[in-house]
Amino acid sequence: MENQNSGINFQKDYSNQNSNQNPNQGSNMNQNMPQFPPKTWLAESILVTLFCCLPFGIVAIIYAAGVNSKFTIGDYYGALNASKQAGTWVKVGFFCGIAVYVIYTIYVLAFASSITASMMELGNI
Repeated sequence: MENQNSGINFQKDYSNQNSNQNPNQGSNMNQNMPQFPPKTWLAESILVTLFCCLPFGIVAIIYAAGVNSKFTIGDYYGALNASKQAGTWVKVGFFCGIAVYVIYTIYVLAFASSITASMMELGNI
């Protein structure tokens, strides 16, 4: 018996593809994409992590790291969303850190004044 293909060709035709052509070239997705990525907020995220609020800073770093990678693969709106999220978490972390510092300063000053007042009553000062 002879094996017949019955006219079906299972090989893919690569003759129309140019190996030197950029796969994103000519696509409608990249024609309207800006040339520069959105703000990454990475430096601000690191500073917030170090000096203000560690948990919110880490979340901001994660979003900030995603901005360039999403922009590189052509997902401008994903990069823009990651930039907005990173900015939001940077601001939340910054203001929470400032609030903690203010509350801590008020507590220390109140505690120090109460210690001073009690020492004055005892005649130690």
